Amino acid sequence: MWKQVQKCRRKLLWCVVLITVSMVILVNITRKCSLRANLAWVKYQIFGKKRLSTEMMIKIHENVTIITAFWDLGSFRKGNGSLEYSAYDYRDWSSVFTWMVNPLVVYTDSLNFKIIMEKYRESYPNKTKIIFTERQKFWSFQIVNNISSVFEQPDYPKFYPNTVLPEYSACQHTKYAVVADALKMDIFQTEFYAWLDIGYFRDVVCDENYFRINPPPKIDKGRLSVTKVNEFRSNISIESIFKENEVWVGGGMLVATKNVFLKFEKLYKRSVEFFLNLKIMNSDQQIIYGLYSSEGREYLKPDVELQVFSLVDSQRVDTDNVWFYLGYVCLEYV
Repeated sequence: MWKQVQKCRRKLLWCVVLITVSMVILVNITRKCSLRANLAWVKYQIFGKKRLSTEMMIKIHENVTIITAFWDLGSFRKGNGSLEYSAYDYRDWSSVFTWMVNPLVVYTDSLNFKIIMEKYRESYPNKTKIIFTERQKFWSFQIVNNISSVFEQPDYPKFYPNTVLPEYSACQHTKYAVVADALKMDIFQTEFYAWLDIGYFRDVVCDENYFRINPPPKIDKGRLSVTKVNEFRSNISIESIFKENEVWVGGGMLVATKNVFLKFEKLYKRSVEFFLNLKIMNSDQQIIYGLYSSEGREYLKPDVELQVFSLVDSQRVDTDNVWFYLGYVCLEYV
């Protein structure tokens, strides 16, 4: 009898091992994650995921509200190669919001994305606001025809999708419109607010560790916090910035107080209108560079300044990607 029990235990153990190995092989094929992350995922499926305390899930004790948006543009080419982004990529990247404990405001015109985000945020009912709306509500999508007329000019440079897909350009401008809209509703009333691109933390999607976003260290409450991508060139012309796709700071994450964001949104909208009148357009990164260039300052006289964070700063972070530096400075695992 005892030998039979031991034999059954050994068979059961082998079954568990085989199932585990099979799951690891399968997820390595289907999930775009490291082996370490996939092993952790298998462990979660077998033994259950780490759970947050009720206090962490319900109480709003973070001092940064995250604002993001997804507008369904279909599939589009990204960059000069064959890289293409689709709604499926954004769906996968957005799973990171399962693990982020900050208050979150999401704008979308996609019913599928709304349903997915409701699932990802089901543990934070008091800390999530999903706004299903029409994109035409915002000024940035009301100028798509104006943007299109710029891109249709003969010999206007083609940078995919920045200067090819008018809706993509409008999408980039809309981040400032939705931030202003969310702040006027004042849903969570935190001290700081952050715009965060859906795919900003794509590199930690596989980690499946709970985290929060804090204000960056030594934040200047009178400025808009951004990430430096390239060196600032004071002598560059506005036209060169737009037509050569030049970037100084990234637009993937922005942090500021309510008053600074509201003030900046007005400045940003005024800048977009100014550049459209010049018959030039690109993404928000070129708008910001053009606005703060020597030429741009002369015409637009910005009343909001930037606090620029850079990978060369003394703060050590878990990324060497200049585009994502600010996010990792603010990220804290809980």
